[in-house]
Amino acid sequence: MTFTSVLENIARSPIATKIGEKLTTAKSISLSGLSRLGKGLISTHLCQQQTKPLLIVTATVEETTRWALQLQSMSWRVYLYQPLDTFPYESSQIDLETAWTRIEILAELLAKPQHNLAIATTINALQPHLPSTQVFQKHSIYLNIGDSQSVKLLAVALSRLGYVEVKEVKDSKQWSRKGFSFEVFPVNRNLPVRLSCNRGTVEKIREFDPNNPKSFTDLSSIAIAPVDLHEFVSAHKATLLHYLPKNFVVAIDEPEQCQSYGDRWYEAAEELYQNQSQANTPKLHWDFAKCMTEAKKFQMLQLSERSLKPKANIFDFASSSIPIVPHQFDQMAALIREYLKSEYQVTLISAQPLRVATLLKEYDCIANFVSNPDDLQAIARIQKAGKPVILKYSGLMEMQGFVLPSCNLALLTDRELFGQQLLASPTFVHPSHITSAKSVNPDELNVGDYVVHRKYGIGKFTRFETIEVKGEKQPHYIVEFADGKTAVAIAPENEKILSRYRSASNKPPKLNSIANTKAWDNALSKC
Repeated sequence: MTFTSVLENIARSPIATKIGEKLTTAKSISLSGLSRLGKGLISTHLCQQQTKPLLIVTATVEETTRWALQLQSMSWRVYLYQPLDTFPYESSQIDLETAWTRIEILAELLAKPQHNLAIATTINALQPHLPSTQVFQKHSIYLNIGDSQSVKLLAVALSRLGYVEVKEVKDSKQWSRKGFSFEVFPVNRNLPVRLSCNRGTVEKIREFDPNNPKSFTDLSSIAIAPVDLHEFVSAHKATLLHYLPKNFVVAIDEPEQCQSYGDRWYEAAEELYQNQSQANTPKLHWDFAKCMTEAKKFQMLQLSERSLKPKANIFDFASSSIPIVPHQFDQMAALIREYLKSEYQVTLISAQPLRVATLLKEYDCIANFVSNPDDLQAIARIQKAGKPVILKYSGLMEMQGFVLPSCNLALLTDRELFGQQLLASPTFVHPSHITSAKSVNPDELNVGDYVVHRKYGIGKFTRFETIEVKGEKQPHYIVEFADGKTAVAIAPENEKILSRYRSASNKPPKLNSIANTKAWDNALSKC
């Protein structure tokens, strides 16, 4: 991953060693003077050092999404957990996508997740909004490859969850048995899965397309949600913390902001509670102090950008932004030489690594591009020779460079180099939604099929059209959106931004608009 070498540099720093030693005795520590990227790198290093999973808690959904994208680029398998945005004393309509994603996350947590799992969420996840773990386990199924599983008990469990046995699985809420194999179409997935069991053990889990048996994806686990979600929305006794294994590290990002938001939410919830008509309604909202008391049952990190005075359990990194104006490569080259003179490890992360190397070379600053960011030996050789390293990153994460004196580290991004920033709100796709079975196969795509564009939302595939680009003719996907006139041409090398539209309903979906992506952004934020 892009930041592997940066994490190695942090691991060798004295302050990281000192914090690691402190964590063996202290239950909670504060890390201050860090930007969002710096917080992510330091938190990742500390968790990797102890081989522990991570829960990051922020004040808002927008900040949670940024954290999820950031952690994805640091070798984590990331879930974005979105709690209810309503109060427990209000009637609200169930958002199925949000509920199903939440069930997948909770089921994995109760099944002892691996240490590379990170969950990003808001402070509201620490409020009671979930059924107890006992109720949850009774109304869901979670299977890993290698799990012991009775064929008869699995059939009973599927029926208990509301699934209907059929001869051939084609639609959601159906299951069938073929010898020691099961096919089931979970309501929380876009495609059915096939479970192969042998002598009471789950050997294979495969997601497949009923219309194309050759199109399948191997899975390591599967969560199956109940058809009826009543139990999950009628009981609000537990918080997300009740589902976490004890080895989790809980990181509170900007505690002051979380408290400010939490206090406002608590005041509104308290007013609703006092005004509600039923006298025996249990209290289902906590103040911020109670939430923090529960969080402190885990090993906890408190992360803040503002510098704090160092104390026994407070470590200040005193990081700063890169003091440079974009496109001024003469000044940039001079600044990089100053960092190298101070024995800093300088890393440049860009979507245009070769361009950066050429521009810096014009001002006598030789920077080496390493195409494989996991080639730690090559990167170490370059840095040992006193040269900056350039790594490629072309994802959707918002990045801002920084100087970290305590780690002798300087990191520059396209924001400092070219002044580039994201023009649209960042969107996050959950791991269970990224499968090759969902991706677009040009041999299977028919005119009139509905597809999902990662940035613009639901559209309709109308045709292939040959377009000349830089003297070369290539077939492009033509996808039309809401107004029937606006279309997008997508080159074959970019086909990963398209996925097939799947729904348990036979009704045609409502197309999204390119001119106004707010509806699509809102839909994604709930996934």
